[in-house]
Amino acid sequence: MPDADLMYAIGLPPEKAIEYFKAKGYQITWNWYEMLNEAHAKAFTVAKAMNLDILQDIRGMVQKALDEGITSDTFVKELEPTLKAKGWWGKVMGEDGKEVQLGSPRRLKNIYRNNLQSAYMAGRYQAFMENVDDRPYWQYVAVLDGRTRPAHAQLHGKVFRYDDPFWNDFYPPIDWGCRCRVRALDHENVQERNLRVEKTSPENLTTEDRIMPMGIQTSVGLYKDPVTGEKTVTGKGWSNNPGAAWQMDVMAYEKSLELPPNIRQKFIGEMARAKIHQEMFPSWVDGILAKQKAKGFAITVGWMDDVLLNKLREKGAEPKTPVIVTNDKNIMHAIRDAKILKEAALSVDEIKRIPEVIRNPEAILFDAEKQNILYVFSSGTDDRKNKIVVEINWDLKKKGVVNFVNTAGKVSLYNLREKKYTVIKGVLE
Repeated sequence: MPDADLMYAIGLPPEKAIEYFKAKGYQITWNWYEMLNEAHAKAFTVAKAMNLDILQDIRGMVQKALDEGITSDTFVKELEPTLKAKGWWGKVMGEDGKEVQLGSPRRLKNIYRNNLQSAYMAGRYQAFMENVDDRPYWQYVAVLDGRTRPAHAQLHGKVFRYDDPFWNDFYPPIDWGCRCRVRALDHENVQERNLRVEKTSPENLTTEDRIMPMGIQTSVGLYKDPVTGEKTVTGKGWSNNPGAAWQMDVMAYEKSLELPPNIRQKFIGEMARAKIHQEMFPSWVDGILAKQKAKGFAITVGWMDDVLLNKLREKGAEPKTPVIVTNDKNIMHAIRDAKILKEAALSVDEIKRIPEVIRNPEAILFDAEKQNILYVFSSGTDDRKNKIVVEINWDLKKKGVVNFVNTAGKVSLYNLREKKYTVIKGVLE
């Protein structure tokens, strides 16, 4: 049976946990450890499942577990016949001549637990982030029983601010089968319980490289307790925060580069066509409107497809990743423009369409002078268009290089027909 926290997630599935799981893409890999760090949470992985339709079967059943609250036994019972029929079951001989385990009841239960736990914890992360003004302190909570690993027990009870670097590597789950969770506290909670709020430093929070089988390199998070000197290490490939979605998308793309070109192209196409971002984005904007506060929280709004990536390579402006993001500060600025500039700015309803337009624009223009691209869509008038300006290879506060929605607004067709612009996709009418 699932663990206590998992039972809560299944019995009362948080909406955000479900939305988060639906946002997972596909990662095709022969060995689980090829999936590194943040990619665990966003790019859905089933070890050794090389076929997209098998991934679809497993992904769909985990989604059913989230939506309907089925048990792990039911999960296995319903999925096993399908996987057997498609040949993904039992032991087979790998290309290296070694025996490889494909599907099995035990393996499916691990998939069930790890994915639901990751989805649930990511949902909690988003909820905690929305309440950091009232509860800025987070406490690591382990399940202290006979099955708890020493590394997890060592972190039990530790308190850090929500923005402490500790959570970048040690927000649970931090390894396979991790049952740990996080508790949000306010200032009074900390005082009443006589808790010590710690602050990490470069000396006690680091990462270390690990060489896995087949020579694949990954990293682990390493925390050294400044008082006891005890060291705690995450599992290989688990030094991630399941709420840092855009970084997970970037990692997913980086891992897809190891795939054969035809499979990689199909993977990128799946991510570029996914509707999850346009489905989630309007409610995210509504949340910014309600709070009237921004903390620089970035999210993915879409992917460039393979055709666009090739066009940009031809222009000498090759993106390092197809992932496109924005953040709450940028959206709040656009909302303010909508109120002040009015006719020159996008309306709130148009702002909410950003992921939809990135997924299916009327046209995409390349700006030769600024080396960026414009996603263009209708403004409702014949002589004007709406534009979304995406900066290619933007350094997002040294957290990583990504493509960033920098500005948006209305522009005349006359200006869009300037020589510096080239239509690289669609039609400008």
